Amino acid sequence: MAKKVLNEIDLEDILGKIDYQPATNIILDAYHQQGYFGGDFESAHFTSTKDSIVFEQPYYTQFMLFGRMPGRMPPITPIMNWTKKYGININPWIIAKHIADNGTDGNDFVSPVLPSVSNYISGEIQKLIADQIVNK
Repeated sequence: MAKKVLNEIDLEDILGKIDYQPATNIILDAYHQQGYFGGDFESAHFTSTKDSIVFEQPYYTQFMLFGRMPGRMPPITPIMNWTKKYGININPWIIAKHIADNGTDGNDFVSPVLPSVSNYISGEIQKLIADQIVNK
């Protein structure tokens, strides 16, 4: 009896078939549970390349999660947009100067949910690999 040889697993094909929205929703739910709504972070999402999965998010996310050390002025335009959007009547330069002088604390709401995100994506990969094996 001849042995059946399985073809190589096509990782690019598998990563391209995953529905990443549930994983994105886990992170967005954590964002909302912290009282955050709106902003560019709402557009954060997962994408895949031929051999990796990437969570694409706005540049400022690093400061939101981990804070900002004192010493440098943050860009004023995003602060100006934020004050306009929420009708806050304060000079954005004052906020930027305060951040430059005092820094900010971070709020890492992502790390606690990473195991759930990882479990979801790992489960999807396992299902797709099993499906690929069964159907070969």
